[in-house]
Amino acid sequence: GSQASIVTTVTTPTIDISGGSIGAYTAIIQDYNGNPMPAGSIIELKTTNGILLTSGSYTVPVTDIPTGSRYVGVTDFPFMLYKDGTSGLTGVLTITVTTPLKVKTELAIPVQD
Repeated sequence: GSQASIVTTVTTPTIDISGGSIGAYTAIIQDYNGNPMPAGSIIELKTTNGILLTSGSYTVPVTDIPTGSRYVGVTDFPFMLYKDGTSGLTGVLTITVTTPLKVKTELAIPVQD
């Protein structure tokens, strides 16, 4: 099992949800050759600040999509964050990919509300 390439549509160094808007993003997760991660890989999203409004866990399905192709639930995993009741704090959104062979890759993004 190979490590994952985790890229997001977050365009700033910190996710800023302080204004009360919902932050909507996508985690694009593939192997380094542009293929989907192995079937059964687990994608987990956890945050220490804000509220995750989407699923925090996905399992990559069996697929035969071509290299470089992207599909929601196979390579693209949407997520949304909203501020919680404690404003002015900075936390971390962590995206963890674990393959069936237990190879882990993590990406951490600061979250401010």
